[in-house]
Formats: sequence, C-alpha cells, structure tokens
Amino acid sequence: MRANRMLMATMAAIFVTTVGFQTGSFASSGKGRDGSGQGGANTVAGSETRIVAKMVPTVGQDQLFEGHAARRTQGTRDEFEARVEVPLSFLGQTDPADLHPDLILAGGAIHCMMVLDEVESVRGIAEYKVSVRSRNGVPSNRAGSCGLPGTPPAVPSVNAGDSASVTIGEVSLQGTFAAKR
Repeated sequence: MRANRMLMATMAAIFVTTVGFQTGSFASSGKGRDGSGQGGANTVAGSETRIVAKMVPTVGQDQLFEGHAARRTQGTRDEFEARVEVPLSFLGQTDPADLHPDLILAGGAIHCMMVLDEVESVRGIAEYKVSVRSRNGVPSNRAGSCGLPGTPPAVPSVNAGDSASVTIGEVSLQGTFAAKR
C-alpha cells in the first residue's frame, strides 16, 4: 500500500512536470528571451532580421582594407552599423582623425558619415565606423550619422540586394546586402 502511494505520487509529479514544460508553466520566472521583463515571453520565429554587406576592394585585394555593414531588426529594436579598416599607408600624410569617409547605401539614396573609431598602429590600420540605433521608436546616432546634416537621426532603410560602398583616396570598397542568420 505504501509503495503504491509512492508510485502514484511519483507518477503525478512526472505528469505535472511534463505538462508544465509543454504549457510553459515556468515562463513567469525571470526575464523573457526578448529582454522585455515579461517572464517567458519568447521571440517569435522570424521576428528578427539581419542583413549584412561585406565590402571588399574593387581593384586589388589588400587584405587590410575591408569593411562590413549590417542592419538588424528585432521587435522594437532597429540597428545599423558599418565598419571599415583602412591601411594607414593609404592615408599618406593625412591625419586619420581628419578623414570622415562617406558610406553610400542603396545606390546613392542614403549617405552616412563615418568617424574614426580607433587607430591600431601595430596592425597599421585606422578603423572608421557609423552606428545608428532605434529602440522603441527613439533613434540615436552612436557614432557618425546617416542622412542629411541637421536632420534627426534615422536608421538607414536598406534591404537585401541594396549596395554599400565607400571610397578612400583611390580605392573603393563595395558590397551587397544579403540575409544572414
């Protein structure tokens, strides 16, 4: 009789645990996957998009001169970031801080001004970037800017198939946005 009660209690615990996992009964504890604080709220499959353009030189293949641009959306977040690594030898006598490369997106429809992020003298490169973020509909320029001077910050509206290019001196980098997961 006692063994029968223990067996029934064990089976009931297994049933509750199994049903709990299937229905998400533990979802109310902690922060959800979407970071909303709504316990257990999951990111719906397909709600995150990410497109990336790897930019390479149009002439020659100097491995130190490269770049990328990426746009990521997830829920109420919308982020755009681009980075370009430029060999210091390409800049000649120009101070890297005085250069603000123009990133051209979507065939010239969108222009972004890049700013110096860092100079890595050991590798001999200067890194430029632009970063714009929008959270809950509030955009902010984190580094550089996109759009016309004097206009409010905005995340560039680029899509898969759009182009990205930047020219520094005599060399241009070009790439095309493609979906990335």
